[in-house]
Order: sequence, then structure tokens, then C-alpha cells
Amino acid sequence: MLPLFFLLVGCCLSLPSEPHRQLIPQSDIVPSLSIPGVEMRRARPFSNPLKAAVANKSSGSHAKLKRLPKSHSHRQPSAAAFFAEHRQSDAGTGTTTPTGNVSVVDRSATQYSVEVILNGSPFNLIMNTAGSDTWVRSRNFTCLNNATGSAPIPQCDWGKSGATGFPKGPIQNQHFAIKNADGSGVSGQLGYMNVSLANIAVPNQEVAIATQGIWHGDNVTSGMLGMAYPSLTSAYSGDDMNDTSDTSALEYSPFLPQW
Repeated sequence: MLPLFFLLVGCCLSLPSEPHRQLIPQSDIVPSLSIPGVEMRRARPFSNPLKAAVANKSSGSHAKLKRLPKSHSHRQPSAAAFFAEHRQSDAGTGTTTPTGNVSVVDRSATQYSVEVILNGSPFNLIMNTAGSDTWVRSRNFTCLNNATGSAPIPQCDWGKSGATGFPKGPIQNQHFAIKNADGSGVSGQLGYMNVSLANIAVPNQEVAIATQGIWHGDNVTSGMLGMAYPSLTSAYSGDDMNDTSDTSALEYSPFLPQW
């Protein structure tokens, strides 16, 4: 019996002792989420958010946003606003309006532009969270007032800047085209440029230069900065600028996922 006694004593001594309960400040406990025997507490940040913001600012990786005017010549500031109004007019009809490739805004919404550097030249572009294409209008953009008729370029209300072309030429057998529900849209060529925003540069990024279309601008911006994911890009195979069929659609990696 003696060996058995020592065996039982040894087992008892080897049992882990009750862990020391960490004292939690009462201010961290969330009573509404706690249950008897279980206390829920608020998460503490890993770092001071104010210090993190200052560090990011000092590094230079930030960009100033410019608030765009809500109206010009008694109309909305961009095709995005026209598109939103068209969607509202379809409400209750049971019809589905394509989402297009523009930010959904209404009369009370605010749009912002940001300066994007394309091959060393600055352009004011609308921040578009509903589309992925980064595009700028060409310097010799053809402003249309319908499917075929041309109009003076001031009618499109573009900003001052326009692109001259791609350093290595456009991508062959491809085109860029967006069509919005309100009838506006642009089309053009695809190619590669060095793109930078907030001191973050992406070399040889695929972008588009719009050469023609119907557009309702704001006299400030010259295109859009696509901020969505690759499946919302608007590249198509072939040279027919009017072809936006699903069978011709090509996907590419937009600017922001390259960061």
C-alpha cells in the first residue's frame, strides 16, 4: 500500500494550480454582453490612433481631396448624378437598371476629386468607388451630343487637362468603353502609364484614355480614379468602340489592388 500512497500524493502535487485571475478594470467590462460566469470586455487598441495618423502624414503618403460643385449650368456635376436620377425614375416600375461604372450619388450627395499623376502630369480625377477603371480624357476628345453627332468640347464641361497618349502606344486589339443608363459614356484606348497617388507609385499600370463620348462634367475633373475590384473594369477585345458585350469583356488589375 505504501507505493500506492506515494503515487497518489505525486499525482496531486503535479496537478496545475488555479490560474491567477487577471483583474479587469470595471470600465472595460460590457454589462449588456456579459452573462453569469463570463465577462465581456472592450478591445484595447494596439497603438494610439492619433500617433498613427501623424506618422502617416509625416511620411507624405496622403492626398488632398477637392470637393466638387453640386451643380453647373443648372445640371448635376457629373454623369454619376444623372445616372442616380435615372435609377430613381425607374423606382417602382419593377425594371432593373444596369449599375454602370460610376458612383451612385443623388442631388444632395458630395463628390470628391483627387490629383493623380500619370506619367508625370497631374490630373484631377473623380474618386469612383463603383468602378475600377482609371481613365482620363484625351486632349483632342470628341464631345458627342448623341450616338453620332459631334458637339463643341466645352459642352462636356471637362477640366483643363487632357492626355496626349501612351508613351509606348496603346494596347492593340483592345478598347475601353463605359455606357451609363442616362445615355452618357465614353470610349477610347487602353495602355500603360506610371501612376502615382499620395506619393505611392505603380509603374506600368493599365489605364484608359477616353477619346470620344457624351459627358456631363464639372469644369474641374478630366476623368475618374477607379477604386473597385478587377471584375468591374471596362476593357473589351477588338476595335469596335461600341462593343460592350459580355463575350468581349476583358479583365485587368486596376490601380488600387496594386498597392
